[in-house]
Amino acid sequence: TGVFTAPVAGIYQFSVNLLTATTESDLEAYIFKNGYLVSYIYDSAKTGVRSIGVASVTLKLAVNDTVSVYSNAGGIYGTSTRGAGSYFSGHLVG
Repeated sequence: TGVFTAPVAGIYQFSVNLLTATTESDLEAYIFKNGYLVSYIYDSAKTGVRSIGVASVTLKLAVNDTVSVYSNAGGIYGTSTRGAGSYFSGHLVG
């Protein structure tokens, strides 16, 4: 669904790695906890080079809190056969 919902309360670590689909668009992305902004990622477009953004956040979550990533870039490059792409991952720290 693109939204993580905490199954148990605790401290969670999330990582985001985004790569634009084209070389013409800036990368802007936002990480939200329960709809509130907790982190912002930006990289300006460079001629002939895709924009990339990387972020890591540690959040205290209660049961059913949500974490999501939104990007208004022209497109995000997904997983490819070359192994490059974008991801959003997280895990319970404790």
